[in-house]
This record gives sequence, structure tokens and C-alpha cells, in this order.
Amino acid sequence: MRSGKVEELADNPHAELVFFDPRKLVQLRCAGSAETLTGPHAQAAFSLAPQRTYADYTSDAAPGATLSDAPEPPPPPPAADDPAAAAAANFCVLQIRVGVVDALDLRRDGHRRARLSWSGDAASAVWIAP
Repeated sequence: MRSGKVEELADNPHAELVFFDPRKLVQLRCAGSAETLTGPHAQAAFSLAPQRTYADYTSDAAPGATLSDAPEPPPPPPAADDPAAAAAANFCVLQIRVGVVDALDLRRDGHRRARLSWSGDAASAVWIAP
């Protein structure tokens, strides 16, 4: 994989995802452990990618690389006997097992916040100060 993030997650699998819905004024922070999946899992996910996205996986610059100028639209992928295979070689799936969700409801009449957590078969939920 060309992305430095894959190597970083191999060294430290802690990951957080943040979601925000501006219409509902709800924010979710999800913390968990990330695992890189390749092989059949990645192949199944990649098979859903439209061919027009192959250039994203075969560009000269790896994801997150510093660019000297504003990027041009990606060129078509280099000629290959199998363009899908060339693109798929740089594709993986990140599976994140969420252990904690921090949910913040930004109500106009007063914010509310809850923390939900899972450990094995046990789950807990508590209200916390926003």
C-alpha cells in the first residue's frame, strides 16, 4: 500500500472517526482499533469501484504526499494489460472495530452528550457533560 496511513495504523492501530450532521446538529466520535484487510475482502470492495476511479490508485503521488502546485485532474491510468489489477494493487480495506462512541447533540435548548462503549459482550451507556 502506498499510503503512509496504512503503515502508521500497523504501528498503532488506534483510530478515531468523526461524523457531523449539520442539519440535525449531531456529532459522533467513534474510537476503535483499525485493521488493514487485503486479499478477498479488498478484492470484493474494489470490485465495486467504478473504472473512472482507477487513476486515483495509480497516480505518481501517494495519498497525503505534499504537492508543489495545485493538482491537475488525474491523468488516465498508465497503459497496462489489466488496469484493474494495477489499481487494485494499491487498494485495501480498513476495518475499524469501534469500542467507544461519543455522541453530542447540539440542541438549541441545551446540548446533550452520551458515551457508549463496548468490551467483549458487555456494553454501557452514560450521560456525560457536554
